[in-house]
Amino acid sequence: SSLLITGTACWIVTQISFRSLNRLEQAFAQQNVQRVKESLQAEANNLEKSMLSYSWWEETQAFVKQENPGFVEDMGTIFEEMPIQVLVGSNLRGEIQYSHYKDADLSPELLQSLASYLQSSADEDRVKVNLITIHEQPAFLVIAPVLNNNGEMPSVGRMVALRYLNQDFINEL
Repeated sequence: SSLLITGTACWIVTQISFRSLNRLEQAFAQQNVQRVKESLQAEANNLEKSMLSYSWWEETQAFVKQENPGFVEDMGTIFEEMPIQVLVGSNLRGEIQYSHYKDADLSPELLQSLASYLQSSADEDRVKVNLITIHEQPAFLVIAPVLNNNGEMPSVGRMVALRYLNQDFINEL
């Protein structure tokens, strides 16, 4: 009888503790999910602002119109400071005028994928940020029209950036 009471008491305490621990773990997991969602949204906003800085720039516009040959050298320095792995610029026909990458493979398949995204956004007059999977890896894809310094149409081309959600990104969280 004493053993039955002790066993029952242990079982009740275990059940109460388990429920409390389970609720605590669920709350912790929900906080982590919310934190990741907020971090992803903040990163999307930062990428959008960065692309606006470079796509709404008369230097970029002149390059896409083939009037600024020094742009590639200038962008190489700027690109190294940006938190992206791939940057591509094209004219309105979708012909790539500039491509640069770091810590990523700029394969013909990747360029073809980016070219198809460029074609699908040909009529867009705003920056688009999408979360995609490319080469079996999640990434932010940012597509921006190349406009003048005031962001006025008409567009002369597009800029595309990729930010892989790789281990470096996870470490920043």
